Amino acid sequence: MHISVVKSGKYHQVYLVENWREGGTTRSRNVVKFGRLEDLVKDDPDALDKLKAQYNENKEKAAIANEQLIAKLNDDNISASANGAAPSVGYGLEPLRQLWEKDLDLTYWLNYLKRYKTKLDFDVDAVSSYMVGQKVLDPSSILTAYDARTSLFGNLLKDCQLQHLYRALSFLHSNKEQIVKHVNKKLDTIVNRSYSMAFYDVTNVYFESPLTDEERNKINDEYLDEVIEIIKDYQSTHGLDNSFFNNDGSKKSDDEIALGLNFFDEDGNILFENLPQDLYHEIKGLLFFKMRGLSKEHRYDLPLISIALVIDEYGFPIDYEVFSGCHSEFKTMPEAIEQIKTKYNIKDTVIVADRGLNSVTNLDMLLQQNYGFIVAQKITNLNDEFRSKMLDDNGYLTIEGVPYEEYHYKVVDNYVKVDKKTKTKVTCKIVFAYSKDRAARDLKQLEQDIAKAKDAVVNNKCIYQNTRNWQSMVKVDNKEACKALALNQELIDKRKAECGYSAVVYHKAPNVDKDLTPLDLAASYHRLVKIEECFRIMKSNLGLRPMYVSSNEHIYGHCLVCYLALVMIRLLEFKLKQSGHTMTIERIISALNSGKLTVVKINGEVLFINTNEYKGLYKKGLDKDREKSTDELKLQLNENKLDLDMIMEACGLTPLSKVNKTNNINKCFKRKYRGHSDMLDQLIVDLI
Repeated sequence: MHISVVKSGKYHQVYLVENWREGGTTRSRNVVKFGRLEDLVKDDPDALDKLKAQYNENKEKAAIANEQLIAKLNDDNISASANGAAPSVGYGLEPLRQLWEKDLDLTYWLNYLKRYKTKLDFDVDAVSSYMVGQKVLDPSSILTAYDARTSLFGNLLKDCQLQHLYRALSFLHSNKEQIVKHVNKKLDTIVNRSYSMAFYDVTNVYFESPLTDEERNKINDEYLDEVIEIIKDYQSTHGLDNSFFNNDGSKKSDDEIALGLNFFDEDGNILFENLPQDLYHEIKGLLFFKMRGLSKEHRYDLPLISIALVIDEYGFPIDYEVFSGCHSEFKTMPEAIEQIKTKYNIKDTVIVADRGLNSVTNLDMLLQQNYGFIVAQKITNLNDEFRSKMLDDNGYLTIEGVPYEEYHYKVVDNYVKVDKKTKTKVTCKIVFAYSKDRAARDLKQLEQDIAKAKDAVVNNKCIYQNTRNWQSMVKVDNKEACKALALNQELIDKRKAECGYSAVVYHKAPNVDKDLTPLDLAASYHRLVKIEECFRIMKSNLGLRPMYVSSNEHIYGHCLVCYLALVMIRLLEFKLKQSGHTMTIERIISALNSGKLTVVKINGEVLFINTNEYKGLYKKGLDKDREKSTDELKLQLNENKLDLDMIMEACGLTPLSKVNKTNNINKCFKRKYRGHSDMLDQLIVDLI
């Protein structure tokens, strides 16, 4: 600040002025008005010089005080790391640890499993909770997660070594069933689940590895006995000789053995080169784990595994199953559903699934298991009768408050699905829905496909597969190298009429008397977005893929870590809603990562300075025509709680003060840290 004299008319006004920089512009404001210069010097000619000296002296005193403070903070009374920077550690794991220990009671459960099930020589709870927490905060490989231990408050890993993280994955895999059952038991109480509806879907994830298990000749021993039984059944069914000796005890010749298609050598090992292709294809998913398959992310160059996930109506995962990467989606559903039913005795439930699982075999299987279903149905596969009913405006209903042209739906009974091979029939209801937004998307895609089809016709391109996408809209000359002849206008008109429509097939659980209402049916399938969101969160936010571990045990353990991380983030989201706050997953993760404690030691006492990022404090916000004042920004800063503070409170913790001693840390985090080595990694302790 400085003294300024400004001419105003025939007089001069004296002000105390404050200057500051904003962006590339220097701004100023008058802090104190002393009055006219002429009046000030009338009684004291040196008044102006005295004012300047006074405020220059204050400025000099303030500068000297700041220099002294800086010197104090940099002398031997305060220590920091060798390069002069005070170490900073994140405390975003603390709310997650509260959920882990108190809400899910996993510390007790893992210690119980360790005590009675294994003989591990390290803290398996500390390592497991650390890996799960890191999947939420900063998903990475095991090695990267281990290297990040010094940057986090709480010293969870203590004296654990890198090998203990990998051994913990094996422990988690071997105790997966008990851990998941325990978590679901706790969630049943917290969320008050009804299991009236369960959502099922399958995805796959890729590995940063160039070779599949088949290419490496790495056999999955877990299913080897089952594979041997399948081979023996095949031999028995096809009448193939499985002996190496004649009836008189003499050994057969090599030609005789080859002629008999023996699938085992003298030691009982499988001779894979002798297996017929149809048999080898059948058991490939059991023999090998990491395999190439139909990648959801188009990573056909890398090995995959498939994961089937079941979630409840609140978006919490119930359970999951892991399959070989070459497993078909259709074939994973029966096994996964059987596992869920056996483990949790969930019955009379409606299973909601995407159209990738829609086969007569699967639907019939669900009914046989006393489950109902709501499954997406391709409208392009409808027969003429039901297509006409879909396009007929009669019978459509609207949702209250939504205009008819925006959205409408109707339910049609006695829709029959037939398996052409087995002749199995499933009779159910079909629900048609029309959405204006979907119509716009479908029409845009159709126009793009038509443009590609026209280009193929104009340039007389070769169409080798005219059954998919835009290629089906082209008529070809099969006699002349499949050259594009003309547009299939009949199909184009059909697709245009179908824009905006979708369908699901429905059957209530066989042992339940009450049907879902038409409105429930219309809305239920859209809730399948929850499971799609779960997969997106696990892949993008929690590091499910790519996978860097290689052994089967570690792969299974990695999947369980990601499952538990998803439970934690969903539980945190649920608690925030209960406390009146709604946050996206991305916002929650960002908030957890924002909390930092800067560690300093002043006069021998360790202090933790709480720091955070302040986002959204701009003079110009979304409203471009209006600029916020400094006072408005200060009010916003003082009144708006930090996201991390709201998360802490939702988890039953107290937000930290700006400067904290050990006793305040214990009080806020509800812990009993006895010393700095309990709170910080030894490397950080040595630095301060």
